[in-house]
Amino acid sequence: MSYDSKLKPLRIAIVSACCILTVACATSKKELLATDKSQLQLRSIQTRAFDTTDRERTLRTIIATMQDLGFVIDNANYTLGSVTGTKLDNFQLRMTTTVRPRGTTQMLVRASMQFNVVQVDDPEPYQQFFAALGRAMFLEAQQVPEGAPQAVQSATSPRSHVTAEKIRGEQSQEAKVEQPPEGGLKRPESAKPVTPALRDWLVGEWVGTREGSLGTWDATIRITSFDQTTHTFRGNGYFAVPDANKWATIPARINLVIKAVIDEKGTVVMTTDHTWGGESYTFNLNRTRDDRLSGQTEYGLPRLSLEKKKQ
Repeated sequence: MSYDSKLKPLRIAIVSACCILTVACATSKKELLATDKSQLQLRSIQTRAFDTTDRERTLRTIIATMQDLGFVIDNANYTLGSVTGTKLDNFQLRMTTTVRPRGTTQMLVRASMQFNVVQVDDPEPYQQFFAALGRAMFLEAQQVPEGAPQAVQSATSPRSHVTAEKIRGEQSQEAKVEQPPEGGLKRPESAKPVTPALRDWLVGEWVGTREGSLGTWDATIRITSFDQTTHTFRGNGYFAVPDANKWATIPARINLVIKAVIDEKGTVVMTTDHTWGGESYTFNLNRTRDDRLSGQTEYGLPRLSLEKKKQ
């Protein structure tokens, strides 16, 4: 057998392997290009440019807009230029926005939403957010062409197709939840009897701190009256914001309207309605051994710690 005859099978094997590698590389390249295109389309949905160079004003307006849309701000970092908030309506919708300069005349705002643990890729929720943000800034939210420089991409999360209809469908379930009557807290079915001693202990001025995602604020709570018929305490108060000048949308003093009941376990269920921003939080406060009040909302933050002011 000649030398060439011996090498022929080897040559055939090498050629076949090269063909297989070529096809595999071409397939991988197509998949990679498709993935890149999908990411570019998503970033285009998530990103808008605004004709302003005022980064701080943009961040302040983002905070106010998210709050208007029902988000509770979890974290706002001016140094990083990011704001994160959560909306809880029998589901969890989490949104993170980032702000960075684009050229010398614009700010680039990117929003990333997660429905429960799934990334939202439906354009409609983003369009609603940017439309509201544009109105608040009195500026047009300009779409950034695909392939143009974008804001820094957030950490990856599980991908699936989440539509605006799915979010609305989950949100509509909230209508099935019984809501407290307007104008006051719902009295617990087996509320603890409010004795004169318990009433006198709670009525008065309480001072302490409110700890939340935007820092620790001084708190003053005044319980001024008790309605024997509804078993509801009422009063007023305020939160003092020490770094309000950093976020100009937050005033230095947030006035409160207070309502409270005591449930069957002796927990003081206190609602603080903000006269600024329309926010409302319900705290479950427990009486400590040293007669303080301490507790938090059902979501963990904010937390409230109070001590009765001596007369």
